[in-house]
Amino acid sequence: MRKILLKMTLICLMLTTLCACTVVEQVKTLANCNFQLVGISDFQIAGVSLDKISNLSQINILDVTKIIGAISNKTAQVSFDAQVNITNPGLSSATVNRLAWKLFLDGTEMIEGVHNQQIIVNPKETTSAKIRANVDAIKVLNGNSIESVYNLYQNITGKNTQKQSKVALKLKPTINNYTFPSYVTVNANI
Repeated sequence: MRKILLKMTLICLMLTTLCACTVVEQVKTLANCNFQLVGISDFQIAGVSLDKISNLSQINILDVTKIIGAISNKTAQVSFDAQVNITNPGLSSATVNRLAWKLFLDGTEMIEGVHNQQIIVNPKETTSAKIRANVDAIKVLNGNSIESVYNLYQNITGKNTQKQSKVALKLKPTINNYTFPSYVTVNANI
């Protein structure tokens, strides 16, 4: 009986190790993928949808009141769906069941979101995903954040050669029903 219990324990330990290796390999593959923002839809400020508004006269007084009230209460939440293309240059596929993420610019958290649908990116292919994002507009428009956003814009357009922007993407993936206990950080200087 002891031998059977010992064998079962060893088998469970080996299966757990194998699953952990698979999860680590998936995260490595995901970290090597390239992400490209293709478009934005379902843009909302303080719960007011701006997608079908082509000029300011189309916003009704109730919506204006909601937006002004949110700004005056310093709770101006902006949300949108980011259409992202994910290209996997590797030789193995990357599968994520859920992805919580945060984007930091020069040490300040700017955007966060959670993607609750499975994403599968096959090797040498590009997959499109719609990822929901939430922004605290008051935080972005406060203090040094405006300068950081402007510097990032200049760096992306090639107009700034003096100060690099420090961008950090923190990812907390769920792979094979295993959620990482903490965020995995990918840093870049742009």
